[in-house]
Amino acid sequence: MQAAVVIPVKAFHAAKLRLAPALSPAARALLAREMATRVVRAAGSLPVLVVCDDEDVRSWAVDVGASAHWTPGLGLIGAVEAGVDAAAA
Repeated sequence: MQAAVVIPVKAFHAAKLRLAPALSPAARALLAREMATRVVRAAGSLPVLVVCDDEDVRSWAVDVGASAHWTPGLGLIGAVEAGVDAAAA
């Protein structure tokens, strides 16, 4: 059995809304993208599966060497469950 990393990633433009008083929408999107990139890199040589429902996130995942699993309308828990099932398959 090989381990894998499943990472749910929210649409970058919709992330970090609590930081709105301090950061512009573009700065919040950039911060979310950079944080997600660090998480993928922290996985090292393990396979990474990003669960998402945003086209920009899907493109980013492929660009950083992760697999993308499309999970529209599932919410966080549903997306993670779908990602775990996909990683196990």
